[in-house]
Amino acid sequence: MGMFSWIDVDGLQNITDEDNVVAMLIPEQHKEAVGKIFGVEMGSNGVEGKYNGYGSIITEEGTEVDIYDVTPFLNICCTTDRQYEDMLQYKTTDGNARTRLDNTSKACADEIRQAYKDGKIETIADIVNIITNYDDEFRSLGIDLACYDNDNARLPYPIKVTTDPSRSYENSNFSMGDPNQGFFKVNTNEKGKYEYNEYDWGYGEPTIEEEEWNEETGEYETVEVDNPEYIDPYDDWCQSEECSKYEACEEIEKLDDERFRILEQVRKEQEAKGIEATPEAPKEEAEEYKPDYTLVGVDGNAFSVMGYTARALKNEGLRDKVDEMHAKATEGDYSHLLCVCMEYIDMANEAKNAPKTFGKSDVDMPTENNKNKGQIQE
Repeated sequence: MGMFSWIDVDGLQNITDEDNVVAMLIPEQHKEAVGKIFGVEMGSNGVEGKYNGYGSIITEEGTEVDIYDVTPFLNICCTTDRQYEDMLQYKTTDGNARTRLDNTSKACADEIRQAYKDGKIETIADIVNIITNYDDEFRSLGIDLACYDNDNARLPYPIKVTTDPSRSYENSNFSMGDPNQGFFKVNTNEKGKYEYNEYDWGYGEPTIEEEEWNEETGEYETVEVDNPEYIDPYDDWCQSEECSKYEACEEIEKLDDERFRILEQVRKEQEAKGIEATPEAPKEEAEEYKPDYTLVGVDGNAFSVMGYTARALKNEGLRDKVDEMHAKATEGDYSHLLCVCMEYIDMANEAKNAPKTFGKSDVDMPTENNKNKGQIQE
């Protein structure tokens, strides 16, 4: 089985070399450049093919594309100057500074970026010619930039991998790393079939009856003794592949919660930098409605809207509705996404027995005074 893998952007399953249809999603405006540099015919939303383990995808034409090669290309060559500088060193919400590349790697990245700006890079071979002078590999830069979830999330163009090529880059969250490295395929929708059931496991009875000679009575007596062939059901399950898959499903569920926590941190960091400031709405309109959950005050970014909605559903025991919400929300344009998320916010409010007086026309009109209302506790 493959290694170096990720969780699907749907947050429900991991990517493994059992997946014959996988897409590394690419931003719409950079699909043509990626196709040209890596010599591949792009799918509808990115690089499509069979996952081959170790971060590579084999396209239908037989071309191998390394996700850890595409990632540095997007973030070194396709970013604005501000995005590039912010990417190389950033300060998290807890005040810790993070430098992604050492001096040698940064010098290499700077040279690649300048060469691309000057029109000197037409294929991946041109990048290899530059990076060879630094005794390095382009893949190594990709790993330095995106190996850890917190680093990947803060890239201008984070890694997004999926088994559903119809998803778009713009309407998908970043992929978390797979803690099991893609050694086996699991989907949290199938978690129930891996769960422990004592009737399906173990062997024999704990004790058996035997005839034993009693010296005092001079007769054989029936006694209970430990069964040497007995296998405890729970111990048996714990040693099974089903147990490993069950635990992997639980890990993926926790990772999905962690992903939205990271996205919320990133949103706050962007707000502190003044990036993508949300327009202010008339105060009276925003204060007229007071549901328990509301999109008023939530960052207008599509990922933030879907993330808030997903957490609201999970808080009210509606985890099974999260993937359904994601699928419906990404079927159309941004207005469609807002309407779908508002329907599921209403569903969360119903589950909490909250009155629903919030109008859909107000979902993208936050104000400074109400932006902390309806916040979800992590």
